[in-house]
Amino acid sequence: MVSLDPTVDSRWDKFVENHPLGWITHLSGWKKVLEKSFSHMKGFYLALLHEDNRTLKAALPLFAVKSWLTGKRLISIPFATLCDPLISSQEELENLLAGAKYLLKEVGGSHMEIKFFKGADFIQNNGWGLHNYYQHHFLVLPQDIEKLKSSLHRTCVRQRIARAYNSKLILREGVDESDMKKFYRLHVKTRRRLGLPPQPFLFFKSLQEEFGGSKFMTLLFAEKNKQDLASIILFKFKDRVSAEFLAADERFFPLSPNHFLFWEAIKSAYDGRLPDIRFREDIPSE
Repeated sequence: MVSLDPTVDSRWDKFVENHPLGWITHLSGWKKVLEKSFSHMKGFYLALLHEDNRTLKAALPLFAVKSWLTGKRLISIPFATLCDPLISSQEELENLLAGAKYLLKEVGGSHMEIKFFKGADFIQNNGWGLHNYYQHHFLVLPQDIEKLKSSLHRTCVRQRIARAYNSKLILREGVDESDMKKFYRLHVKTRRRLGLPPQPFLFFKSLQEEFGGSKFMTLLFAEKNKQDLASIILFKFKDRVSAEFLAADERFFPLSPNHFLFWEAIKSAYDGRLPDIRFREDIPSE
């Protein structure tokens, strides 16, 4: 087992891209984003090597996080949704967890949190607590997008999307920091409406600096009359597209900008291999 710095080790990102459990938040750029945005976070990347002592075999990114509320702890990985240790067997997991326990003592932490998704099958009864705090919603995309379209609820989804198109909403892609500032204004409004504190703007600015303009992240806006109604940040990595942050001005909910953005996100997940599919359905009068 070794501890490496993924920002200078050329093996890391190639390993993540080739691993079946690899996700955008495993990339070295995510470490740069977090450490640039949050002074109380520091990343440690544990890895197991093959017999040649050069090739990476398995890995577990961990971040030491200091908090006045919860103390010091290890998290794999902060602000990452649906991520896994990069493993392919229970043995690899056990070895990495042993290293993580040692690291926890080294940093003086009280506990650690490791997030699982597809790798949950490797968890055994090993004394670790299991907590299902969250739910996630996903769509398996069929080859036929019309089949997917017809499976959506007629009044709650399809008619709302049709309403957005009939309202002449425009899709715009954010490209620079000024666009991220526009997203952030919507984000703050949304978090305030939900009673939640917003992440700092530096986090989103760093995301854009690291991943903006790449194939891994897209910022989209629903616009009408040059007014931003809603915005969404998509992560794209291998065969998965994830809607990570959605923000909207509630004054424009009757125009269904969120439905519009989600449908456009679904279409983008097909990677341009399909024609421009629009919704044209009758909308009941109010």
